[in-house]
Amino acid sequence: MDQVDLATFHRAWGRFSSWLATHAPDDYAVLQPPATDQQIAAVEDAHGFVLHPDLKALLRLHDGTPWDAARPTHGCFLPMNHRLSSTQRIIGVREVLVDYHEDWGDSWPEEDPLAHTHQWVVFAEPNDGGMVFIDHHPGPTYGHVYEFGMGSGASEVTLWAASLTDLFAALATAVETGTPFRGFHPTFFELRHTDMDAFAGFVGRRIFEWNSSPDEPAHDGSSVVHRIAAGN
Repeated sequence: MDQVDLATFHRAWGRFSSWLATHAPDDYAVLQPPATDQQIAAVEDAHGFVLHPDLKALLRLHDGTPWDAARPTHGCFLPMNHRLSSTQRIIGVREVLVDYHEDWGDSWPEEDPLAHTHQWVVFAEPNDGGMVFIDHHPGPTYGHVYEFGMGSGASEVTLWAASLTDLFAALATAVETGTPFRGFHPTFFELRHTDMDAFAGFVGRRIFEWNSSPDEPAHDGSSVVHRIAAGN
């Protein structure tokens, strides 16, 4: 990838992260410092191939976002409540992908990403299972970003973008214009009351999230969803 392409990646990430910094500062605040060259090299050694330049560029900006039981929603700023993975976590999930390939790889046609999970690099996960990965299999799907509900019985992957650059550009456009990304609307979730002590500190605060049904009210009135409009 040439310098122009990397500049395009940085512009796309810059748009999205700048929006987070202004409108979702709690999410932005948990972005970790850059991964070191040694940490990135460890990811490549674990996988046995060179990381896509987009992913390297992202890790050189931030080594993911941490899981914090006291602040479970912070950092889940990607659709379906995914958070960016650290280099340590990326390495940790590698064994699961290799095992899946050994058990099920022959069950899929060669052109299906599920036929080569050992060439996935997972860069985001939610709190409750699933993953978003960049396909590193040589060929037409190289660099594509997919979501997969591993552990949920899912039998197919969902294409999110042709590249990490395209993903962040699309997410930036969605939050800047108040339009959905693949059916997920950018919203602010406001908790009005709760009986759960763990979430008491979130009452009255607006939490950024991608919502597939933003107009569906809470049955007990405990929360409200605010759509994000252009310019907000």
